[in-house]
Amino acid sequence: MKMIVTGAEGFVGRGLVAALAPLMAETDELVLIDRQLEPVQGRGRVRLLEGSASDRSLMAEAMAGGADVVWHLAAALGMVAEPDLHAGLDANLHSILTVMETATEKAPGARIVNASSVAVYGSPVPSEVHDYTLPNANSSYAAQKLVSEILLDDFTRRGHVDGLSLRLSGVMARTPGFSSTSSAFLNNVFHVAREGGEIVMPCSPDMTSWLISRQEMTFNLQLAARLPARALPARRHWALPALTARMGDLVAALARRYGPNVTERVRFAPDPKIEAMFWQPPLKAEMAVRLGFRADADCDALVDRVHAQYA
Repeated sequence: MKMIVTGAEGFVGRGLVAALAPLMAETDELVLIDRQLEPVQGRGRVRLLEGSASDRSLMAEAMAGGADVVWHLAAALGMVAEPDLHAGLDANLHSILTVMETATEKAPGARIVNASSVAVYGSPVPSEVHDYTLPNANSSYAAQKLVSEILLDDFTRRGHVDGLSLRLSGVMARTPGFSSTSSAFLNNVFHVAREGGEIVMPCSPDMTSWLISRQEMTFNLQLAARLPARALPARRHWALPALTARMGDLVAALARRYGPNVTERVRFAPDPKIEAMFWQPPLKAEMAVRLGFRADADCDALVDRVHAQYA
């Protein structure tokens, strides 16, 4: 089997590659694409291609001889895509178009797993989110991700590729100090609790957000590559399950893991603007659940997996 991962050096990409590499057979090939890459050991052949997934010559090299699965994880998050329209278009739109067009020519029928985002629902999020909640993409990042879904659906309908787009929630917890200006607190609270520091959460204990561990996301990405086409609906995009985590419950779970003084070191100072951006209602990912995708069961499970990630 030949597998390709774009955005392989990103947080989600590293988790996926770490899970794939030990499972490779001697005849497998894993092609990793990102602007900079660290060496990876696998039993089969691991190739590193440094550059952008929007580079047609690079993608042609990656898919020379065909490909079975492409996980397209390369992206420019909102903190990049909003101030720099062209950077966002290149990473979030031109790249998936290049992947699809190259696969059509060199790997027709390849399974393409596209990492989309729950950002397509807009901000503030509707009071109810289910499989048929209409998107309201009101940022450049969200608009680009929504268009990528539509394009991949169309390439799949035409029989060029076998694609599906997964709307990802917040994957926890990125490296300490990771900053995206507004959402950093959701990641940093895990590290502060573990390391004995202090943090002010710009929300109330009752705010809820969609969170998922990198381990469960890695499972979901691998499942997406294995699902037979006959099991999938005609509309190939949907939200993945996620834990709707109440912030007060998350802090309580961190205190059970790292000691009761966590509740003294993590303070809440609600900022209405931040709460409007990150408050999210229960997520009803019916299609994904029927297909076998999964999320962390509760805050304790999420905290345990993040702890294991950095232990």
